[in-house]
Amino acid sequence: LSIYKLFKSAIENEMVRSAWKYLWLIPTTFYFVWFFHVYSLHHSPTDFAMSGDHVLFLFIVDLGAYFVYYTALRFIKELAKNATLEENNYHLAMQHLQYENLNERILEARRAKHDIRHHITIMSSYIASKEYDKLEKYLNSYKKSLPDDGSISLCENQSVNALLVY
Repeated sequence: LSIYKLFKSAIENEMVRSAWKYLWLIPTTFYFVWFFHVYSLHHSPTDFAMSGDHVLFLFIVDLGAYFVYYTALRFIKELAKNATLEENNYHLAMQHLQYENLNERILEARRAKHDIRHHITIMSSYIASKEYDKLEKYLNSYKKSLPDDGSISLCENQSVNALLVY
């Protein structure tokens, strides 16, 4: 039953399917060893199969084939697990990076909100004290400190302009 589960999981795994083009070599190799040993002797195959020493040899060959196949399937299953874990780690790393970027944007938004509160307080104090010329100077200096978000136009064609600006 456990060998069935092992075979089933190995067969159904998408990453392991490429390994099946090489796994057929295991039973084929053991079959050729068995075939060569049985038919290369000068005895008949029936006499060979009935001999106690040869039965033990054939049993060991069959057991060896089973063991090698089982070990190969376990190895393939572990490789598939490792590949899945690596893929999960990659996704977690990407999620962590997105999380850090999101936190950075949240901090930027908090800083901007704090700055706007500060600017509003200063402008309110200028208005309350009726110092409109100072308010105008403050607004002009604040406008100069802001980044220029106007688009640069080097030509009329938008596609060419985008390439030139880039």
